[in-house]
Amino acid sequence: MTVLAGPRWIGVVTWPLAGFTVLVLVAALVLLGLDGSSTSAAARIGLYCAAAVAVVIYAGVGHLIASRRLDNVIGWLLCLVGLALAATMLCEQYALRGLAVAPGSLPAAEVAGWLSQATFVLTFAPLLFVVLLFPDGRLP
Repeated sequence: MTVLAGPRWIGVVTWPLAGFTVLVLVAALVLLGLDGSSTSAAARIGLYCAAAVAVVIYAGVGHLIASRRLDNVIGWLLCLVGLALAATMLCEQYALRGLAVAPGSLPAAEVAGWLSQATFVLTFAPLLFVVLLFPDGRLP
């Protein structure tokens, strides 16, 4: 049995991070399905499907980069963007369910609504750093 030594163990962290991102995304889509009766337009469901594809792409590409090039910050930033976008979707659907669809059914729904706005900022702020650090993960 080999023991992971040095910075190589960090590459192992990308698998649970990608799995947690997918878990949060699935929870958001389940809540979207439960809240589907209150969703007024099919365009909103289409927007969530497009966001789900974006989460998978960001988290997948981030996982590929981070697991192979540990020193490249871009992979970790893309993983963060995918997780933050999935968390935004989950918090928004949680707040919608707890405040509008079934009022009082979920605890801390107002806090989830606030977190939805905070994670939205966290979703797009790292993209600025991705542009600055492209292509090798260091400033020019």
